[in-house]
Amino acid sequence: MKNKKKEQDVVVFVEGGIVQTVLRPNARTKKGYTFVDYEIVDYDVFQNSDTDTAEMWDAFSPELKHYFKTRLKHEYRKFQKAVEFRNKEVAVASQGGEHGGGKI
Repeated sequence: MKNKKKEQDVVVFVEGGIVQTVLRPNARTKKGYTFVDYEIVDYDVFQNSDTDTAEMWDAFSPELKHYFKTRLKHEYRKFQKAVEFRNKEVAVASQGGEHGGGKI
């Protein structure tokens, strides 16, 4: 039987609903902890504009995007729909807007 490496717990410090820092207790360090890199996924973004949602998606790491694609497929589709909408909006705007626009 192989020994599985146990993932160490992390401690998330939150103030007013905003993550301040994420630490991993570590008795071997002088301070007793090490900082941990983290990403935040705020599901409230789905209540905002598609542009906000697409911008959040753009900021995710490739690993987190892959996790959504393989494990959180419903949410992945929501993000992709927002990205498609944003990209169409950008294309329309670059053509002079939805009402023609452009040079006179």
